[in-house]
Amino acid sequence: MQAPVATDDPAGAPRQVDGATLKLNLHQLENFRTSLYVVAGMTAGVLGLTSLYGFGFYVLVYFFGAFLSHLKTGMNSSKYFLSPATLYRDGLTGGFFTYVLFWTFLFGVVRHSDGRA
Repeated sequence: MQAPVATDDPAGAPRQVDGATLKLNLHQLENFRTSLYVVAGMTAGVLGLTSLYGFGFYVLVYFFGAFLSHLKTGMNSSKYFLSPATLYRDGLTGGFFTYVLFWTFLFGVVRHSDGRA
């Protein structure tokens, strides 16, 4: 990731932001999340998680991914994004549909191949 946000001026001047770099960082974050949800959905399907266990697994993966993103920024996410909440708040629902797609697909494939269909 690249730092699009200049350091804060103690005089209270507004921060300068490079829009292209910020957009690149958000794009990289979205790609990471999508890949994470695909792998998590596949894992949940293969493990045979159902009902609340599957949804609970999604919540764990979501916060784990946000934590990994926070570590990637060197625990200073405000340097790379406009708000540190971007890592924890944004993308919760969009990733859910990707997760459910792979979760149900792999769950069906594994259960059908076991003869438990």
